[in-house]
Amino acid sequence: MNQLDGLIERLMAISEQDRQRVTQSAAGPAKAKVDTSNFIALEIQIQNWWEGLPPAMQSRRFHVSEIAQQCRGRYRPAPALREVALALRLLGWQQRRDWTKAGRNTRFWHKPFKFD
Repeated sequence: MNQLDGLIERLMAISEQDRQRVTQSAAGPAKAKVDTSNFIALEIQIQNWWEGLPPAMQSRRFHVSEIAQQCRGRYRPAPALREVALALRLLGWQQRRDWTKAGRNTRFWHKPFKFD
């Protein structure tokens, strides 16, 4: 009987370890809290980037991914492209498509010229 009791205790200990391992893996890794207190709005980031460009660069058109690379997202290193597009619309930028064969219907953004 003594040998059987020892075997039962070992099996119960192994099953308890397995149960703990399963519950820990089901919970997933603990997520780190992201500090968003120093986040700058995308509109301001895009405006600062635009003002820092030389006039020769301001005359060209940009793809949304080019602009997104210059910005920082709230929770990730780069913002979502749809968020950048929304910010560009709020800033008054216009989008145009390149319908040529070489352009492959790509959507570009440009800031309209202001005549004073």
